[in-house]
Amino acid sequence: ALPGGKKMVLSIIDRLPSGRPLPGGIRLWLLDTHRLKEAIWARIEAGQFFLHRETGEDYAKQLAAEVLEMDARGRTRWVVQGNQPNHLLDCEVYAAAMADPECWGGVMVMRRPAAAVEQGVVEEPAAGGAWLRLSRRGWLNR
Repeated sequence: ALPGGKKMVLSIIDRLPSGRPLPGGIRLWLLDTHRLKEAIWARIEAGQFFLHRETGEDYAKQLAAEVLEMDARGRTRWVVQGNQPNHLLDCEVYAAAMADPECWGGVMVMRRPAAAVEQGVVEEPAAGGAWLRLSRRGWLNR
């Protein structure tokens, strides 16, 4: 868990191990992957997570590769089920982190103004278009 209940914290490394200054420094995002995975699954369970119609079933299986389990001390942790790869879940976690408002404004910085849609610069997806809703029960609801 990160301080202050945050999902991510920016850490700046500005010194080398020798103590000498590191010109420009290194910006490192520390992520609370437990909270970010919970946020992703909350959206999936609420029916607010969509995949493109042509997304393969493997993608959905990798999103569901981990389950939340409780250890002997009563703490919860994410555990991979069997030999199922979970790399695409990790990618979703990183993408969710970078889109989160805690990350320098996240996706809010890139928000499309309504005027761009009206001027035809940005197109809205067609109603009933090519998006799929993901759920635990039916991996890909077409």
